[in-house]
Amino acid sequence: MDFDNFIEYELSTGTFQKVNNELRLKESKTEKYMSLIISNDEILVAKNVKKLKPKDTLVVGMKYYNNGNKKFQGKWENYRKEYSWQYWDENGNEKYYINFKNGIPIDTVKPRKK
Repeated sequence: MDFDNFIEYELSTGTFQKVNNELRLKESKTEKYMSLIISNDEILVAKNVKKLKPKDTLVVGMKYYNNGNKKFQGKWENYRKEYSWQYWDENGNEKYYINFKNGIPIDTVKPRKK
């Protein structure tokens, strides 16, 4: 899901709505709101979310372009990027991999040409 280009997205228990730089989650039964602040392309900061502290962050390990193709995919551990992160262009072609250790990029690998 591309946060920059959606207005509202329905979920089984409510809806997400993007308002400025914030994702608002409205629970359908109680109609209460929770919010996630979009810090950047990969990090959301919780605001008014039960069981999370105000400074807690949520990390996005996968993101898609509007056309449904993956933009990137990777794993986080202790709020740090770890292992291999893969990136694609909008047409679904591999762009590169970045290998991380303790949140630090160690190398970038470009895909082999076909």
